[in-house]
Amino acid sequence: MEMIPQFDAILLAGSRPEIDPLAHAANVSLKSLVMVHGRPMLSWPLRHILSHPQCRKLCILAQDFRELLQHPQLKPLLTHPKAQMCISNDGISSSIADILNGSQLSSPILILTGDNVLINDMILDEFLQSAKGNDLAVGMVEKRTMMAKYPDAKRTWIKLRGGAWSGANLFWIEKPAAMQPLLSFWQDVEQKRKKGLAIIAAFGPFLMIGAAARFWTMGQAIAKAGRRFGLRAALAPINIAEACIDVDKPADLIQVEAIMASDRQYGP
Repeated sequence: MEMIPQFDAILLAGSRPEIDPLAHAANVSLKSLVMVHGRPMLSWPLRHILSHPQCRKLCILAQDFRELLQHPQLKPLLTHPKAQMCISNDGISSSIADILNGSQLSSPILILTGDNVLINDMILDEFLQSAKGNDLAVGMVEKRTMMAKYPDAKRTWIKLRGGAWSGANLFWIEKPAAMQPLLSFWQDVEQKRKKGLAIIAAFGPFLMIGAAARFWTMGQAIAKAGRRFGLRAALAPINIAEACIDVDKPADLIQVEAIMASDRQYGP
């Protein structure tokens, strides 16, 4: 295997304005505090990214850290020497833009989310190998990979020529300065993240028509979308089913608990 590049990282750990159904069901104030296999949700991606040998620095992005710092399992991770607690502003896109335009982190930069609890070195390394060398790369899992291991899994699939894909909540940025045009409407895309082709529609009618007609593969669609912003963008396929299993709803939590219970790497 070729050398895995060193990177800084941004972990999105904030809350949306509306009440989170998963947090509400668990009777906690923040989704990050929902217990997953004996630990608060946020602790899982934190532990894995901070322990990755190629991670230089991690910016944890959230609106408020007071409750998170009060949790005995989270405080040591939030105050880890590699970690920085970064206060987010009114939107994800503008918050990330502030970080990329500032001096907190150095490129290349990995972006991941706090509900990506099954992240591990195998997933990260496969993504990083595929993503490196591109201005922007998007981690995704092909449906056949998921169905081969979890045939009953319910995910959101984007269907294009050659297959259907689901996002892994992993993004790679090698040229932060070139990202501003894309970040300017990321917030709109984020609001449509479960609407399949609506995501692609945000990149223009030509791309939407081509995607709807399945003229292109997912890799071609991402590359074409990137060129609209002057970016070399690429699909970073991950051939590990767990990479696209995040925890958004109670059914996801049940599935993740079962996976963790059967795999000793996740421990207690």
